[in-house]
Amino acid sequence: MSNDIHPTAIIDENALLSGKHFYRALCGHRRNVTIGPGTIIGASAHIGAGTRIGTRVTVFPHAVLGLAPQDLNTPVRKPPWKSVTHTTIREFATMNRGTVAHGKTVVGSHCFLMA
Repeated sequence: MSNDIHPTAIIDENALLSGKHFYRALCGHRRNVTIGPGTIIGASAHIGAGTRIGTRVTVFPHAVLGLAPQDLNTPVRKPPWKSVTHTTIREFATMNRGTVAHGKTVVGSHCFLMA
């Protein structure tokens, strides 16, 4: 089963990919990313280090997942941002990692998230 990866997509060599994936133009992700089968990463989407994306998740163009939180008063939490299955993340949505005070960020199954 081959992947559909656009030649301009930037995929870390240590990414854990299972099954078929679809990567569009100029999208990319950092180290220690896990992506389940049937997931589509849209053009110019960015996936932060340590992010786990489950099965059949659709990430639309310009979404940003798993980067440092925008909370400057609380230490950043290193555990990953995680999405389960059958989730749709629309254009320009931003979902960051959690902080030490609030824990990890987890998105459930069958969610529809918009900017």
